[in-house]
Order: sequence, then structure tokens, then C-alpha cells
Amino acid sequence: GIMGMCIHKNTFLQQMFDAGIIKRKQFSLCFSMDTESSSEGTSAGAITMGGVDTKLHKNPMVFADGHMTSRSMHGLTIRKVYFAKAGQYDGTEVTQDNTVKLDITTSQLNSSPVILDSGTTNTYFTRKIANTFKALFESEVGVDYNTDGMTLTDAQVDKIPSFVVQLNGYSSSTDEVNDISDPPTHPR
Repeated sequence: GIMGMCIHKNTFLQQMFDAGIIKRKQFSLCFSMDTESSSEGTSAGAITMGGVDTKLHKNPMVFADGHMTSRSMHGLTIRKVYFAKAGQYDGTEVTQDNTVKLDITTSQLNSSPVILDSGTTNTYFTRKIANTFKALFESEVGVDYNTDGMTLTDAQVDKIPSFVVQLNGYSSSTDEVNDISDPPTHPR
């Protein structure tokens, strides 16, 4: 099933908060990438309700500056988007030397509401990114990008770049983050 995390009174998160099971209306998403996929499913990460679980961290946690959209969704602001050269899958490996910034302004990237929707695996961007995206994809992979499908050689598949989305960061205090891995802070 799908468990969306919008900002609404009927969400599972809100019900857990109202029942006193969690102290804070916070959740954290810890993304991971499995090296292989299976029709049986793959591990995509973890969701922690009521705070964070630092046992899942390989690096310090980063926070996105968010806001509530008119549809009670978690809104975000995209700063920039990049192609990272093929093989650059770990965010810590992304540098100016192995990325190409897509030529699109921040206002164009955010011309429609940008949301974090934990209830879907789809990612949609404004059409204003299409020409730049397609041109860079073709220059990196050697074929025209087509949402209806592409026939690629193994060598072309190996050239597919990672798409990196840089969000506006949260710059205020994070003192109120509840670390779930610290038992004294667990809700009673």
C-alpha cells in the first residue's frame, strides 16, 4: 500500500501524534539505493516517525527548507539541477568536476509547486527543463531522450548520468529534532 505523509488531520503521522505515540509531528526519510532490483521488491530506505534514527546515517543529516502548499503537501524549493557523470551515485561523490548544471533558472524550476510526495515513486519537473535536459542527455549518452522508450546498447546504459536535484537548505536551528536512536528521548 501507499502511506502518504501530507499535512492533513487524517494522516497516519497526525493520528500517531494525536494518540500520544509520538511527541513531535516529524518524520525523516532515509533513502538508499539497492545495486540490484527484483520483482519481489528492493530496499529503498526507511521512514522514521517522531524524529530521526541516527543509526541509519552514514553522513550528517541535512534538512530541506519546507513549506505547506495549498494542497497540504510538503513544499520545497529547487535551487539547481545537474547531471552527474555516469557512475556518480553517491551524493558525497558529486562535485563541480563531475557535474553539468542544467541551464534553467530557479524561478523556472519552481514555476509550479514543488512537493515531496512520499506516496509515489514518480518524479515530475516543469516542461521548461525539457530542452536543456534532452540536449545534455543526448550529449552524454549519445541518443535522443524519449519518454516513450529508448533502445540502448550496454555501453550507452553505462553512460546514463545521475540526475541531481539541489534543494534550498534549512538554515535555522535543528535543536528540536528528536533522535529516535537515543532511548531517553523516546516517547513514553
